[in-house]
Formats: sequence, C-alpha cells, structure tokens
Amino acid sequence: MSHNAQKYYDQYKDEDEKTANERWNLRLKIGDIGYINLEKLDTIILKFIETSLLKDEEFIKEGQILNEKEQRDQIIKKLDELSNHLYRFKYYNSFADNEKDITNGILTFLEDNHIQLSIPQFEQIERFASILGLDISSYKKSLLETILKEILEYNYYDDLISFRHQVTKYPDLEASLNEKIKEYYQILDITTALQNIINVDSSSRSSRLHEDIKFLKSCTVDEYCEWLKKGHPELLEMVRWLLKSGYEPASQNIETAIRRLAECSKINKIRAKYLYNIDIDNQPHPDSEAWRKP
Repeated sequence: MSHNAQKYYDQYKDEDEKTANERWNLRLKIGDIGYINLEKLDTIILKFIETSLLKDEEFIKEGQILNEKEQRDQIIKKLDELSNHLYRFKYYNSFADNEKDITNGILTFLEDNHIQLSIPQFEQIERFASILGLDISSYKKSLLETILKEILEYNYYDDLISFRHQVTKYPDLEASLNEKIKEYYQILDITTALQNIINVDSSSRSSRLHEDIKFLKSCTVDEYCEWLKKGHPELLEMVRWLLKSGYEPASQNIETAIRRLAECSKINKIRAKYLYNIDIDNQPHPDSEAWRKP
C-alpha cells in the first residue's frame, strides 16, 4: 500500500467496519482507472454510501470525469513550467548560447506529453519551435493520430472542422478520418442523431454535431415515416425540436412525413393536429393551444 493510500485508510479507520470497507472498496475501484487524488473523492464516496446508490458504472463515470480534469490540470501546470523555464528564463531573459538547452527541453517535454495536449496547446509550442527552426511535425502527427482514434467516440474531439483542416496536411490521416465518418454514418439512426444534437453541452460542442445534422438533412420522407411509426419515449420532444430546428430539408421532410401518416388513419390525423399543430384540413395559427404540450 502506498504512503498516500495508507494515509487515506488511516484517516477513516475509526468508522464502523462496514462503512470503512465500502469506502476502501470504492477507492480501489476508482484506482483501477488511474485516479489518485483521494481527497476529492470523499464527496462522491459519501454520496454513494449514505444514499445506498452504489452503481459501479455510475461511480466509475464520476471518477473518469475527475480523472480527466486532473489530467488537464496537470498538463496545464507542465505547460506553465515549460513556459517559465524555457521561454522566459532561457530565451527572453538571456543572451546565453543556450539554443541546444531550449530545443532539448522542448523535445523532452513533447516526448513525455505530446499526446495529452490539445491542438491549441500544441500550436503554442509549435509557434515557438518554428522561431528556432525546430521541426516537431512528427509529434504533431502522432497527436493527430491519437485524436483520430477518439473521433466520433465518447471521448470525441471538440472541433471536427478544425481537425479536418489539420489532417489535410497528412493524406493518410485525412483518408482515415473520412473512413471513420463513413463508418459512423453506417450505424447512425435518426433517434441517435437527434439526441446527440438536442443534448449537446453548449460549453463543449460535439465533434459529431456537424455529421449528425448532415445525416438528418439526408434522410428522406419515407425514412422519417418509418421512424415515426417505430415510436420512442421521447418522440414528442424530438419531433417538435426538429420541426422548429430550421435544418432544411429535415424540418420539411419530417412535417411531410407527419402529413402523409395523418392521411392514413384517424388517430394519426388527431396526433398531427393536437401534438404537432399540423392540421391537414385547416392549418391553425402557430401560437394556438394545439402546439402546447399536454
């Protein structure tokens, strides 16, 4: 047992045996995904113990969020150290013949940390390296390859358009990106695309967003009809959102699909009118009560 872990264990050894054991088992689970900042786990651990809401997948998800935050904080700290040590002290504040020290410092940092950097962080180093004539393109390609593995996955890259621009310099990576997007389209469906867009965190736009919108625009009226007939617990919310989204021709296609189905049965005609304000006989005003969710 490490010193840090022993200190943590001793801190709570006076708890009743059941609580102490639960806390320790949770600590071991989160340790399996590499999270080491034990103190920050206390709130989460107590929540799961006191509310009896222990679910391995939920706990690990919380731990992964904390772990990712800690990793981001660590890389920012390392970048600050690199900036202070090399840029300010050895470059800006000196006329010593220390070019080799500076370039070796950059290369050492990149060797240890390049795949953990964001593209803007890497470009910050790249701009300084270019002043010295230092070629770090091999590290950049390695970083792009790492990001490419995460594209359209749960740990997706935030800005797909920017990433596309980056990989155009590397034809093999550009081909891989196009292939991943093609594979994504093959497994994508209307429900998944809509949920991705509707639920996207405004502070971190999904790299899938542009592809999801493009997919919805490509769906035909027939495809929307089949989707509507399958049903879904969140169908009402998704359809209303898409009708108002302004994503043409998707918005028009979903309305046409609703109208087509409304012509097929009385119940669908009622659904179209009272749930989506689409009256195939006499279209009411958009602000009417029919639009409001019952």
